[in-house]
Amino acid sequence: MSKNRPPLPKLPVRSEDEKKWSDDYYSFDWLLSWTKAVLETHGRYQTADAEYMRLLDVRRKMCLEPEWTLEKAHDNADASWIVKHRGQCERHFFLNAAHQMFRYSDWVVARGITDRKVFAEIDAFRDSVRRLRDMHEHADEYFKTDGQGGRKPHEWWHIADGGISDASSTHNGKFGNLLDPKDLSAAVERLLPKLIELDPGHLGPRARREQIARMNARRS
Repeated sequence: MSKNRPPLPKLPVRSEDEKKWSDDYYSFDWLLSWTKAVLETHGRYQTADAEYMRLLDVRRKMCLEPEWTLEKAHDNADASWIVKHRGQCERHFFLNAAHQMFRYSDWVVARGITDRKVFAEIDAFRDSVRRLRDMHEHADEYFKTDGQGGRKPHEWWHIADGGISDASSTHNGKFGNLLDPKDLSAAVERLLPKLIELDPGHLGPRARREQIARMNARRS
């Protein structure tokens, strides 16, 4: 430890009730945030994907036009690549948001705020989200051979429903032929109202301000 590092601030001592309230609040608040993020990132992915498909359609029609030129084709290709990469980013953000949603759902269940039955519908997607999120987060490691510290290169590919797909592509509307983002988003849309109704009264914004005021009053 550096001798020049300033001392850490002394944290206030919390009572058991204060700690329980704080942990309940943050576990549930972060669960709601990541659940909403799944829907937000899916919407952005759909927008980018629709624009990419539109540009591909323009390119196909362009090739049949008498005034087709190589310069026009290059301009279309440049625009397509930009939109394609935007979609790839949103796809990664979507998988990461879903991964975090499952993570904080575990914490909420562990704290006894609700039971696992509330998440039964989305839990059907959990393994696919875990696999795809890992492959997107560590894509380079799946391309390396075992001698180069690679994970399992053969797992980058997935065969199902008569098709083969790598983790970065979409087959039959499914990411990596594993996960249909529309199905997961629809399940999350049905989950969100249940979570909002489930929110214990002591975790709302007004209750949070009142709790903080009581904590500060006791320390003054």
